[in-house]
Amino acid sequence: MNSKLNISDKEKYPEIDIFKSNCSGKVVSIKHPFYPFQLMSVIQRVENQKLYFKVTDNLLSLNVFLGDRLTCSICYEDYDYVFNGIIGNINYEKSKEIELCISNVNKYKSYSKCKRYIVNFPACLTIYNYNFYSTVKKLSKSSFSICCNENIKIGDELYAEIHVDNEILLQSKAEVVRYTVNDDYNDYEAKFIDINFINKIKLQNIMLRLEESESSFVAKALK
Repeated sequence: MNSKLNISDKEKYPEIDIFKSNCSGKVVSIKHPFYPFQLMSVIQRVENQKLYFKVTDNLLSLNVFLGDRLTCSICYEDYDYVFNGIIGNINYEKSKEIELCISNVNKYKSYSKCKRYIVNFPACLTIYNYNFYSTVKKLSKSSFSICCNENIKIGDELYAEIHVDNEILLQSKAEVVRYTVNDDYNDYEAKFIDINFINKIKLQNIMLRLEESESSFVAKALK
């Protein structure tokens, strides 16, 4: 299971004070209480206990308002950071960004040996001849994370078809290695197994693209 730590414990871990880190350009996952799925944006900066990220088409369609509560997540080095706060300002004109006034930050240790990226790829999964749809939330060269309401056990094998964009379909078997229970859905991490040569090349190209610019797959949604 993940280890959890509040930002108030930063004296114990001075080297990972997220407010002193350069998070500009990192993809952020955004959860609004009125929207069941995660939204994506790109962080502009983190300063003075405030997080700034770009306005996107999906956020505009929600008609977000000042004072709305948001939960934002990023992957930074070996940790996941979850920011909880309220919208303090929305600038639609010059900077086109949203200001999140952070009330608290939770920090989770990642047990993945490979660098992970936050993504938002729809996926069709098959397990025991049962098909269901999900969303890939994180991707690395060895594994991926999904969110869904299905009950899956550690050790279960599934077949995944991940729709990266209109031109890339990543297909592979995978084994569930970890899960986390949330209020609205469950998070599962699955490692790739028996991935063939063609899909290995596809995965390598996806990772290269994310390494060059992890916001490349969300750039179209930015205003």
